[in-house]
Amino acid sequence: MVCSFFPPGGALELSPTDPRWVGAWWMGLLITAGALVVTSIPYFFFPRSLHVEKIFKPDAEIMKDAHNKTESSMLDFLKMFPKMLVKLLLSPLFMLLVLTQCCFSSVIAGLATFLNKFLECQYSASAAYSSLLIGALNLPSVSVGMVLGGLVMKRWGLSFRTIPRFSVAMLTISIIFCVPLFFMGCSTQDVAGVYPKTYNGNNGLLLSCTANCSCPRSAFNPVCGENHIEYVSPCHAGCTNFTMDPKNPYRVHVFSNCQCVPDMGTAKPGPCANTCPHHLLPTMFLISLAGLIASLTHNPIYMMVLRAVPAEKKSFAIGVQFLLLRVLTWLPAPTLFGMTIDSTCIWWKTACGKKQGCGYYDNNLLRNRYLGLQVSYKTLGIILMAFIGWKMHRTREYSLEKRDDGPL
Repeated sequence: MVCSFFPPGGALELSPTDPRWVGAWWMGLLITAGALVVTSIPYFFFPRSLHVEKIFKPDAEIMKDAHNKTESSMLDFLKMFPKMLVKLLLSPLFMLLVLTQCCFSSVIAGLATFLNKFLECQYSASAAYSSLLIGALNLPSVSVGMVLGGLVMKRWGLSFRTIPRFSVAMLTISIIFCVPLFFMGCSTQDVAGVYPKTYNGNNGLLLSCTANCSCPRSAFNPVCGENHIEYVSPCHAGCTNFTMDPKNPYRVHVFSNCQCVPDMGTAKPGPCANTCPHHLLPTMFLISLAGLIASLTHNPIYMMVLRAVPAEKKSFAIGVQFLLLRVLTWLPAPTLFGMTIDSTCIWWKTACGKKQGCGYYDNNLLRNRYLGLQVSYKTLGIILMAFIGWKMHRTREYSLEKRDDGPL
């Protein structure tokens, strides 16, 4: 028996729903780069230097004095840099605030990096559609939340002691909106030989129907049988014939004479239909709403960081803050989220004996672990923020109004 795997000539035309579909991923980068080029044109019309009015000294003397002052200031800064950095890192309030920001930024890193993949795996959304939803719902909601947070800060003038309570309340509400997401997902599709275990070769199903097929381990061309069971490839379904699409000579319409499908049934190219696509839009709504509420705390917490250091060290503190955010958040967080997602893989693609990308995930584990990691980060951030608020309520140590030199 010879099992069909690819149509003659090896030519294939994939659809966006095919798991092997890549698409024009570079188009967004090209459009963004073009927009940046267009918006940068006005900068070419700025003067090379700002006009300096002549007051008491000629231009040459003014430039010389400014140059000497710049060199002196830079030299003094380099001498003071180690001491300033150590004092800033030893400031309990500053470090607690930065660690709190790291927790919330880790959630953003996980969403920005893997939310698209999560929607594709969990709800079988195409890459284009999931990106459209993220751009149309998630990103605007976060932006609106940041703006509203700034307006709240300005309108009610949140004090240094009020901001932690406000942040804890908003972030707790954000977590509450995330709870339903754990129950709004699809179970893993039945895949012969992969999931669940009743479809593996131990019951003789695959051994009896594909024993003579010699299906390669690297084969990955999912098909859906009439029995609503998915197969890794037409070969693994035991199909011996196929019919081309009359409207498209490069696309297979249906595979037939499939030994593993009851009554030598047929199998259609592509994975089986998702069982809960209706959860996609409510899920995106809840994620966007939770993001909007959580982003209300962005500007207040940022203002806490500015108030936690003396006026002359604010610019330096902002630089250290962003450095710590990059090192402690945007480097490890995507890696941790990636490892978490990989831990839910139940079948890996292989090529030349080496493990490649994941072919099938356990959707329940993927949903629980991916969302659970986000909730864990938020919970840790809430604990740190609550500790800051408690400490400020219990002691006057962090009251900048009562200290001339600030907490440093």
